[in-house]
Amino acid sequence: MTPGQLAAGDPRKWVQVAAVVRGQIIGGDLRPGAPLTPGRIAEEQGVSRVTVTRAFGALAVQGLVRTGPRGYSVATSFSFPVRPGPG
Repeated sequence: MTPGQLAAGDPRKWVQVAAVVRGQIIGGDLRPGAPLTPGRIAEEQGVSRVTVTRAFGALAVQGLVRTGPRGYSVATSFSFPVRPGPG
């Protein structure tokens, strides 16, 4: 999926945003340790920052995103298979 293109299927926007970001992480477009900026992703996807934050939370549970004192970042390591998304 490309930026601005939400996943088909699940109507919940946070699930769709999580699918886009998950694809970017697994596909290598977002490198391990890269900072994730909710405002930038919200603008790219046409959703609110709250929606992006909820998506990041789901990705954190899956082990793809980590949270820290400076915000969100792509996990520096994860093993496959990663846990599937909701649905």
